[in-house]
Amino acid sequence: MSRPALRGVIVVRAVIASVLVCMACACTPQEPARQFNYVIPEGMAGLIATNRAPEIFPPNLVVHVGDSITIVNDDRVDQEVGPYLVKAKTKISQHFSSPGVLEGSCKMSLGGKLTVTILPKA
Repeated sequence: MSRPALRGVIVVRAVIASVLVCMACACTPQEPARQFNYVIPEGMAGLIATNRAPEIFPPNLVVHVGDSITIVNDDRVDQEVGPYLVKAKTKISQHFSSPGVLEGSCKMSLGGKLTVTILPKA
């Protein structure tokens, strides 16, 4: 086989390999984005004041880029939930767009702290 013909075969094989790799990547299923929903019930401030607050939030929440969290505060008192301040009778939502760690105190979490770890997209 001549040199130009051999180069042509090599190029064709490289193109086929590239197409196969792209097809494999396109067929790899990506995990769907998750939505984390939490509700702070009315009367939570009273339970916190008497050390009877239930554990609503995990101490360590692990999410991925693309996931979201929504926290509804049905209580009559503003609540600190880790890195979030949720005003009374309101709802907050956050879409996680980059990796990182968020943390803060949370009296509705075991240990009194909530850490949100945002991992790259799965």
